[in-house]
Amino acid sequence: IRLPPVRQALPVATLNRLSRQVEDQPSPISWTDARLGDMLVERDGVRTYSKSSVELRFTDGARLTVTEDSLVFLHRSGTVLKGAERKSIELMKGQAELDARSNMPATGAPEVEIIVGASRTTSRADKSGGAQTRARKAEGNSAKVMVYGGESDVEAGGAKVPGPHGMGPPLAASRPPPPPPKALGAPP
Repeated sequence: IRLPPVRQALPVATLNRLSRQVEDQPSPISWTDARLGDMLVERDGVRTYSKSSVELRFTDGARLTVTEDSLVFLHRSGTVLKGAERKSIELMKGQAELDARSNMPATGAPEVEIIVGASRTTSRADKSGGAQTRARKAEGNSAKVMVYGGESDVEAGGAKVPGPHGMGPPLAASRPPPPPPKALGAPP
């Protein structure tokens, strides 16, 4: 019997770009001003203020842009037996944009789970080789998700709906997701 090596899906991110007022919290240290090159791991957080943003670059090639007035924490999403890395990002406030492309072609693009309130969106690459997803925490603990590239599964209220490229379902805090509506086309 030959078992593939089990790689830990520990989320490790470096602050790659930042603009204006950004703070990070490398657990258990309290919030401090963020600097380029700061490293975040599981349970660490980053928050942005008005007109501020930060890009987190993960070791597997995924990038997460956290926009203004946002709060994000990193989590591990179980262990991995298949080839894809998987991590969770909990969006407590604001909006974040994910661009997941592998910098290691043999392992494929990473899977990323975005948690917003009681909903979960798992983004993964399609045949084009990447995944691009935007998630936003809306009023009343609801979530808004848009899949620009790759595919996603959207889960809320105990139900799961596939979210292929170009879809953007609004998610209520406790109801199952509706079938994803088709995104608007590019303006002429």
